[in-house]
Amino acid sequence: GAVRRELELPVSVGVAPNKFLAKLCSEEAKPDGVHELKQEAVQSYLAALPLERIWGLGPKGVAKLKALGCRTVAQAQKLSCNQLRSLFGIQGERLYDLLRGRDDRPVVGDRERKSIGAEETFARDLIGQEELEGQLWRLAEQVCRRARRLGLGGTVGTLKVRRADRSVRTRSHTFPEPVDRAEPLVRWAKAQLAGLHQGMPVRLLGLYLAGLAPANQMELFDETERYRRLNQARDRLCNRYGDAILTRASLIGLSGSVQRGTHGLEDGD
Repeated sequence: GAVRRELELPVSVGVAPNKFLAKLCSEEAKPDGVHELKQEAVQSYLAALPLERIWGLGPKGVAKLKALGCRTVAQAQKLSCNQLRSLFGIQGERLYDLLRGRDDRPVVGDRERKSIGAEETFARDLIGQEELEGQLWRLAEQVCRRARRLGLGGTVGTLKVRRADRSVRTRSHTFPEPVDRAEPLVRWAKAQLAGLHQGMPVRLLGLYLAGLAPANQMELFDETERYRRLNQARDRLCNRYGDAILTRASLIGLSGSVQRGTHGLEDGD
């Protein structure tokens, strides 16, 4: 509820005895639910899963197991640890445990945040420079608002473009001081757009801030401080009434996306 209202994002939660099982449960909970797996139900839950659901077992690994007649976890559980080791080397021991729902990796809840970002996959390919720049503003506002909530700015900006032919181009830039406002981020990103899409239709745009550091405190009458105070006022309104309460006039009527993503909040590990 609160995450959807504040960040406009669905949240899927998996609750289980360990990280591997919780990851499986979070997939079950999508797009916006909670799935809990108790210890006593682990084996029956795993038994029916297709091998493709096992973390770290890619298409080649699945093909190796299918060649032995294994298509579900229950069937793969019949293989010995030595058999799996002969197929996958030392990782076979790891797979042997995962097939039985065993995972002793610790849960680390206070990992250092490395980046903050947002990206959108559009319902239709975008062509016009004006429309692309409008979407840049929307992404930059999202990223910078999240950065300000954390009292952070980013010294490295990255622009990502996926073109209609599915090719992905990125470009990065180091700013002289931490950025937590949309204006300098968009100013730089706009200058990179044409060189990245090269006239081809664009399916996805992403903007990211890395090199995170506390945002600088400017002098009281510095021009940047005026923007900072304006953003603080806007942030208070958005936090109270939702992000849609205020927007730039140029963003009114912009078409939405088919998929939104954020980065720097959770890497799924």
